[in-house]
Amino acid sequence: MRSQVFAVIDILTNMAPRVEWRRAEVQSTINDLCAVLREIAQLLGEEGSWPEPLGELREQVLSAATAPLGDDLVAERDRLSRLFIAVMEEVAAVHAQLPQTCVAAIEQRCDEYLRRQLERDLALVRRPLFRRMSQA
Repeated sequence: MRSQVFAVIDILTNMAPRVEWRRAEVQSTINDLCAVLREIAQLLGEEGSWPEPLGELREQVLSAATAPLGDDLVAERDRLSRLFIAVMEEVAAVHAQLPQTCVAAIEQRCDEYLRRQLERDLALVRRPLFRRMSQA
């Protein structure tokens, strides 16, 4: 019985930050997303002859990254995340038509953002209470 209590505590401890996101964590993710989207828009703006979908996407990215945020930060984070995914998909679709230095720079920015996001998510996970469970 006691080990079950520790197991429930462990589960709740690790779920709590994800069930109800803390405003500061969501804001941090949004700030990071906006920064990486602005960098990508800048990289896409350095050359003038991009395939048409990227020109439209650049404008969309730039306006999304600089627009004021709404009250629902989780919805804003999700909207920006979907745009980030769209950028990765579109760049992958037309990468053969882009200069490799630009593709490499965009991929590097995306990888760095994803690594930071993964580190943030892992920081939310607390060490399991296996030792205490096994002792119970």
